[in-house]
Amino acid sequence: MEQKFLQYNLHQHLFNKEDRLLLTVSGGVDSMVMLHLLHKHGFQITVAHCNFGLRGSESDGDASLVEETCRQLKTSCFIRQFDTTEFATENGLSIQMAARELRYSWFEELRKNHGFDYILTAHHADDQLETILLNLVRGKGPTGWSGIPVKNRFIVRPMLSLFKEEIHSYAKEQNITYRDDSSNLKSDYDRNFIRHRITPLLKELNPSAVNTFTQLGEMAGIREEMIKDYLESIKPSLLKSDNNSWEIDLTELNKKSTAPGILYELIGQKGLTYEQCCSIVE
Repeated sequence: MEQKFLQYNLHQHLFNKEDRLLLTVSGGVDSMVMLHLLHKHGFQITVAHCNFGLRGSESDGDASLVEETCRQLKTSCFIRQFDTTEFATENGLSIQMAARELRYSWFEELRKNHGFDYILTAHHADDQLETILLNLVRGKGPTGWSGIPVKNRFIVRPMLSLFKEEIHSYAKEQNITYRDDSSNLKSDYDRNFIRHRITPLLKELNPSAVNTFTQLGEMAGIREEMIKDYLESIKPSLLKSDNNSWEIDLTELNKKSTAPGILYELIGQKGLTYEQCCSIVE
């Protein structure tokens, strides 16, 4: 598994040993394995851990494990405690969205203030499957099929080629200590519902479902880049700009056989559905 991890990094041109990496480590098996892999192979790493205070002593135990592991590995570590519930209430967010906003804002703050080249998260292939399914169910369209990007500016996911089963086996073989998040066992969140109820059924239908969806994500990502190139080539004939605003020439657009699809790619991110784009063209 180590070679698979290193080869994926090399193939995707993610980072090298001269880069300063900020690892986001929760204390769970995925991020603890990522920490040990990068430490073992001599990368320049620093750890960041968020204590969201949502599980009482369990959350504190996660922070203690991360802190102790970093001490043993002689690795620098940032730990920050958040009042997630208060932040969610003040900003009208769900707990999940509040935690996401808090952690990524803090990670970016650390990156800028301390000169890190990249922020690494431990998303893996099973996470990719869940994300693509969630995007499909929520009707995000083709742009959602690519799932989690392996690299998005300063955010890097070096574990996307690894399956959850591989990660667990490696942790056991290497005696890596980690903690299970009890909230992951519940099915009250959409992602957990897919993880516990839908994914097992898909694996019954196709034991290679995770690998299949991972490849789908990669192909969709390539497709998305091709569409971007195509849109850039036809924009001069379709768009008319006036200072900070622009308009679409529908007469010119209707000359294209794929007009509804083109319109959706141009303005779908503004909240319009594909069905509405079809109505506009009609």
